[in-house]
Amino acid sequence: MTESVLWTPIREGDTEDGAIDPHGWLAPFVARNWAIEIGMALSAADPANESTYMANANAAAEALGQLNVEISDKLAPYSEAGFIMPHDGYRYFEDFHDLSKAGVIADMHAHDPGPSHMGELRDLVLSGDVTCVFSDAEIGENWVSVLIDGTDVQTAMIDGTGANLTPGPDLYPELIRRMADTFTDCVTPAS
Repeated sequence: MTESVLWTPIREGDTEDGAIDPHGWLAPFVARNWAIEIGMALSAADPANESTYMANANAAAEALGQLNVEISDKLAPYSEAGFIMPHDGYRYFEDFHDLSKAGVIADMHAHDPGPSHMGELRDLVLSGDVTCVFSDAEIGENWVSVLIDGTDVQTAMIDGTGANLTPGPDLYPELIRRMADTFTDCVTPAS
């Protein structure tokens, strides 16, 4: 794939120097670029069907571009929301929608956090600057329970894989919309 795909390096301090964060599907803008790249690759491999591949790629890119605008508009009011993510794998979703998390429970590989790190996160939660702590299927809810114990901070399970969604052409938009809905519901202070 070319440079237009927009890969994000793994955060500094991770054990894999120069490694790329593989969670690009969490940003519709990146998925849009992938659709075009895939259409071009298929066209090069099978020139006789280039018009079909590129028509499909362009239609997908248009739909993904619209999805990106929809989700960015939905999340725009929450750019300053205080939240903690289960791990750093959600960076594409955060970065491409101008969200800025307060912290992560685990590293990119979902290794268990140490006591010092949990203490820092607990201090963030107690500071009042965090309105939501997210869990996911990989991290689970145990660490989240420790962080929010005795507070009014909300929690939600965010799904970046769509494992429980019905396969088909609507899976990806549904995945991204559900992530956005889960995010906005959780970071909105309870009334």
